[in-house]
Amino acid sequence: MQIPRVQTGVRLDENLVAVLHTLAQQDRLTLGRLIENLLRCAVHSATTFAFTTTALDSRVTAARAQHRLDTHAASPFTPLQSPKRAQVGFKIDRHLLKLLKAVAELLDRPLNQLIESLTLAQLLGQPALTPNTYKKIRLLKRIYNAP
Repeated sequence: MQIPRVQTGVRLDENLVAVLHTLAQQDRLTLGRLIENLLRCAVHSATTFAFTTTALDSRVTAARAQHRLDTHAASPFTPLQSPKRAQVGFKIDRHLLKLLKAVAELLDRPLNQLIESLTLAQLLGQPALTPNTYKKIRLLKRIYNAP
């Protein structure tokens, strides 16, 4: 069965986009597929990370250093402060997008800031949200039929 996908676009920190693009090329993925995978892991639980093996960790660390992402990455809970942003368009699972929009509304944050903080947290190997928020996400997943 094919997953219903929708096109979406967000403006993200250009250094974050550069890191994601580097990792996507290394894995022979589209940028959108990589972002979707990171977001799926980020909303799954506080202990699920996309990059857990030593080889992947070293690639992420190298890409972050190459694109100077660490200078912005004090905490995934605060939006990146880089004045330069890049428009990124990608296709994403329709149910996951609805879930992300609901979480953004729950946290009273714009969708692009939520996506940015979730992907950054995955790259840093840190939980993106509070334990209480993850409890609410589990309920929202049932409502939006998200994976």
